[in-house]
This record gives sequence, C-alpha cells and structure tokens, in this order.
Amino acid sequence: NLMSINHKNIRDLYPQNYKKLIEAGKL
Repeated sequence: NLMSINHKNIRDLYPQNYKKLIEAGKL
C-alpha cells in the first residue's frame, strides 16, 4: 500500500511523526 511505498521516506524525513504513527498502530 501507499504507506509501505513511502515507509522509508516517512521515517527519514519525519522521524517524530513516524514514531507517533507507529505508536498509533498505523504502520
């Protein structure tokens, strides 16, 4: 899905938001 495709970009560009998304169970 789209999140999988952009997973690395999200992690690299938005580390704080990435952590919040993981905590929210959205990844």
